[in-house]
Amino acid sequence: MEQLPCQKALNRVIAYLRGSGIKPGVNECRTALELVDHALQQAPDGDYLKLVMELLPQYFELPQPKLSLEAGPELLRGSMGYE
Repeated sequence: MEQLPCQKALNRVIAYLRGSGIKPGVNECRTALELVDHALQQAPDGDYLKLVMELLPQYFELPQPKLSLEAGPELLRGSMGYE
């Protein structure tokens, strides 16, 4: 059975929140429903899933990713095969 547009959008929001470390409670579910409702109103026949993901940061305070400036260990002459 194919999912309805609202189910797809809500599942995507909940999965994104869980992946971001947010445990959806009652308040988060209500906000997610508001977000999905807004997206479906703005793009009823269009790309509502894209709109949901674009609007998500406006509805939820998402944790910022922690990026390391170092991609690997420091390069030394010996690490490149030179003695």
